[in-house]
Amino acid sequence: MKTSIDIKDVECNEDILTPEERKDRIGVLNLMVDEGGTLPISKCSKFKTLDSLIKKRKLILDEEDKEIQFAYPVSGLPTSHHITLEDGREYYSMCAIDSLGSYFTFWQDLEIDSVCSTSGEPIKVVVKNGEIVYKSSPDIHCIHVDLNKFDDWSASC
Repeated sequence: MKTSIDIKDVECNEDILTPEERKDRIGVLNLMVDEGGTLPISKCSKFKTLDSLIKKRKLILDEEDKEIQFAYPVSGLPTSHHITLEDGREYYSMCAIDSLGSYFTFWQDLEIDSVCSTSGEPIKVVVKNGEIVYKSSPDIHCIHVDLNKFDDWSASC
């Protein structure tokens, strides 16, 4: 049984995005992190592919379609998964797996402060150069579950 994956084995779903959409997506992610929460659509006029990113569900809006609440891996709403990037910016990620993958989104070392969804115990993980260099317990494991069974994905992993 395989218990870990190599990042080279992961198929990137960004293949469905054009180069301009990829650039705009990263721009939106950075703006969400800079703003520190949900992002009003009115602040996104410089992103020419915004409508396409919304249609492809790369950006998830609130019920009134006025704010971007989620742009994986960034959550505009608080979750149990707090990320501090090397440049000092902070944000919440959608889930534990998104937290670990955040290095490969922002290409920065980072610290993850999280809470185990089962035990409630605090978890700290430090990622440098794409590798986990510190974890607060040797017994930390990330398990993938079928998220279609949950309304609140960030509370399930």
